[in-house]
This record gives sequence, structure tokens and C-alpha cells, in this order.
Amino acid sequence: MLKKDMQKIFWKVCDDYNKKHNIKHDPKTTFHHLIEEVGELAREITKETNDWRKEGFDKQKLANEINDVICQCLLLAFDYEIDLDEVFERKIKEWRERWSLD
Repeated sequence: MLKKDMQKIFWKVCDDYNKKHNIKHDPKTTFHHLIEEVGELAREITKETNDWRKEGFDKQKLANEINDVICQCLLLAFDYEIDLDEVFERKIKEWRERWSLD
């Protein structure tokens, strides 16, 4: 499925970057990057209704920040050997049962 391919692609890009810059990968650092990216996403969403910095809402910037959050989540899942395809299917089934949708 798409998520597993995305995980491998993003992991390879990060691994290449880390090797190029002699950085040792650490899942806890990935988590901190995720928190940073969520903050950047929040700032973009806030611009739509409360643009006190007068930067202007930009849907492409919002899309980029959503992508950054997704990529950090994919990397965390890779770090902890989580099969996102399996989790996704299980959670959808769980929600459908909980909300009596079947």
C-alpha cells in the first residue's frame, strides 16, 4: 500500500541526508522534529483566521506543513517498526464497529 512505500522513500532521503552530514539518526530527535512541524502546521492554520503577523494564508504552505507532519510520522513508525498499513486497517475496522457503521 502507499504508506509503506512512502515510509521507505522518506527513510532513504533522511538516511542519505544523515550520511552526507555525518548525523546519527535518533527516534527521539525525530519526535522533536514532529513537534516542531506540528507547531509550523498550527501557525499556517491560524493564519487563515488570525493573521496577526500579516503574512497571509497560503494553501501551498499549509499543504507543505501537512506533508512535513506526515513524513515525520512515517519516520517515527519506521523507527519503531510499526506497520502503518496494518494499523490503518485495524483502526478503520475499530471505528466502524464502535460507531455502528457496518
